[in-house]
Amino acid sequence: MKKCLLLAALLVLSQINVKAQQTLFNVSVPSDTVCVNQLISLTSNVTGSSYYWGFCSGYLSNEPTGLNLGNSFHFNDPGAIDVVKDLDSNYYGFVVNTGSTELLRLNYGHSLTNIPTVTNFGNFNNILPDSPSTLYIAFDAQFKNWYVFVAGGTNVSNSALARIDFRSSLGNNTPNIVNFGNLYNKMNGPKGLFVGYDADQTRWYGYCVNKASSTMVRFDFDNNISNTPLVNDIGNPGGNSLSNPADMVAQLDNGNWYFFVVNDGNNSLSRIDFGNTLNNLSPIGNPLTINGDQLDNPTSITITEDCGNYHLFIPGKNILVPGQYNITRVDMGNITGTSAQLGGYYGLNLGNVGQEENPTSISRVIRDYDNVYAFVTDTANNLIRLTFATCQNSSIHSSTSKTPPEFSYTNTTDSPTVYNIYFAVDEGLPTQQVACQTITVLPYPKIFLFPSDTSICMNDTILLRAISGEALTFRWSPLYNISDSVGTSVRAWPKYSLKYNLEVPFADGCVVDTFVNIHVKQVVADAGPDRQISDGGKTILGGPNTSIGAGFTYLWTPNQFLDNVAGTNPVADPANDFTYYLTVSSYLNDSVTCSAKDTVVVHVGCDNIHLPNAFIPGSTNSTTNHFAILNKEIVKLDYFRVFDRWGNKVFETTDPTQGWDGMENGTNAPVGVYVWEIQGYCSAGQRFTRAGNVTLLR
Repeated sequence: MKKCLLLAALLVLSQINVKAQQTLFNVSVPSDTVCVNQLISLTSNVTGSSYYWGFCSGYLSNEPTGLNLGNSFHFNDPGAIDVVKDLDSNYYGFVVNTGSTELLRLNYGHSLTNIPTVTNFGNFNNILPDSPSTLYIAFDAQFKNWYVFVAGGTNVSNSALARIDFRSSLGNNTPNIVNFGNLYNKMNGPKGLFVGYDADQTRWYGYCVNKASSTMVRFDFDNNISNTPLVNDIGNPGGNSLSNPADMVAQLDNGNWYFFVVNDGNNSLSRIDFGNTLNNLSPIGNPLTINGDQLDNPTSITITEDCGNYHLFIPGKNILVPGQYNITRVDMGNITGTSAQLGGYYGLNLGNVGQEENPTSISRVIRDYDNVYAFVTDTANNLIRLTFATCQNSSIHSSTSKTPPEFSYTNTTDSPTVYNIYFAVDEGLPTQQVACQTITVLPYPKIFLFPSDTSICMNDTILLRAISGEALTFRWSPLYNISDSVGTSVRAWPKYSLKYNLEVPFADGCVVDTFVNIHVKQVVADAGPDRQISDGGKTILGGPNTSIGAGFTYLWTPNQFLDNVAGTNPVADPANDFTYYLTVSSYLNDSVTCSAKDTVVVHVGCDNIHLPNAFIPGSTNSTTNHFAILNKEIVKLDYFRVFDRWGNKVFETTDPTQGWDGMENGTNAPVGVYVWEIQGYCSAGQRFTRAGNVTLLR
């Protein structure tokens, strides 16, 4: 059986995974390390017909979850499973039953989360090899035909290889089958079947390992996968690479072929290097050392590449502890294990992920956009689905734009968390390209900000302070009413409510963007413009900019010559030049009151005489019940006389404060028009002489 990584629909183009191209896009954070909520921007370096960005994609370095789908799929001691995506975007799985010599097809439809339906092809009228234990799904991209290769048998006499032709669709219910038998008697309990195009895409080759004889076999199909192959016995590469091999997987990396083998005989992992061609009868065998958790009776193997790192997934069983089964993930920074980052090959026992009972096979790993799956069979005839779950911690889950919007990650743990960005261009087309990039999100570093949110009165100044022992610098913005743009302490005096941003970079690449909200209590006092009024005149104080509302109080001082000292627009009639002060106040909190002051100067000019043009003797209104001079700036009065229409004088005085009460010789003067004349001096020394008339009303 053979599995290799499938990145979405890339399988329809080639069965061999070529390492994802990391140059398809650029990330705005050079170290690939960010803080919680730090914005990340991505830029595509390619142009295509479609784009898909996944910001919270399944990540192979995270432990998968397993779901046991049960044993209702007609399994009978399943020996091998593999799952692929067809050209019509339907997913199909194939399983060989070692116990009943049957080929099963699992139809998942368009989603691997579906429970598959089963088609049982049986043994094709006894053409299928006996005790089938390994299979491989191959696609001929030139002719767009699908093939399923099956091998089985336990010894030389019953081992055989078969090819099943599904033509253009794996959904074909009447495929053709040919059983090649045991060509040249080279197979002896075949395992780990693989069939693929060579790197130069000129010849088809197949390989398997013999469990019974610990040898490797090559099948040469020449330039047509439909040919009957020639067979060569490779032997045991290196003399000790194979020890009752249980399974094998192939990988093309940077133009070179590598095969990984799990050995049941000594619980080991080996790598067989073929160089740049499968046409190599003398590959180099390399028994490998695994750091960390070791293999435990391995039964199957699959390989996948994710964000520049390779991972092997190897099911196993513990024969000394009945019922103890596990899946081991072997991580390698690069395929030869020479990466200093991971220190060679590192094993991690994931435990019994899906409650499998004696696992027999694991499929290739399939990435469907952000979701990543693999499937496992066991001797209890169960089907287990492994899921490398997507996260929910990105501010935007995905985008189909060439240039996606900025996004960020959250992190609910106190330790760094790794997230995966997945990018696909021209999904499902021959020009398809895929890439991924991991982003490490660091917990929010310790930054103490004083104050975090505060309120001040307008025109007040506040001190902003930031403390962090690991920060490289502190950058403040905007540069509005602030003492400096850089520093741990700055002074700010905004005129209106404002958010001051603080950017704090750290040496590990983390950049914290935080802020201080300053709520400014705006209190404006507008007493109005200075003005000139005539002696005896009135004016309305207050301007349009004064703060208005129930939360404000108003006070005018001094309180002379005002009709209302607590209003916004009192009427003033000062006797001389006067300066008024307006104080507007409002509570900021229980202990602080914000206030503002403004002044207005009222200049009183003595350039005319002011008398009413009518009066009503006996009226209750003190300003209209007598006829008197309204001016307050008169310091001397030569005369103030009133005459009736016949020229008779009815009133005279030299006292500026005295007025006519409408009486003539002790009796009420008749209603009518009267003539007045006046002569006197203002406080500034100006002399005036005026005359006019007034109407007496009753």
